[in-house]
Amino acid sequence: QPAAYRLGRRYHTPFGESRWIREHRDQREALRQVLRTTRPWDVFEFVDGRDPVPLLLTVYLLATGRLRGRDE
Repeated sequence: QPAAYRLGRRYHTPFGESRWIREHRDQREALRQVLRTTRPWDVFEFVDGRDPVPLLLTVYLLATGRLRGRDE
């Protein structure tokens, strides 16, 4: 049986969102769009608030082009 999720909850992956921002011509506007549409109750996969360093490091490496995704 599938897991029951609250209606209206949105799920994000930081890696996908950072890639989406990086691939836009105007990255500042893309970042604004992400921030404008993200809600406090949204769920971010792979995020552990108790230890944010691995996530922040990975996002930084993706944003600077030092880490490439599997599809690149």
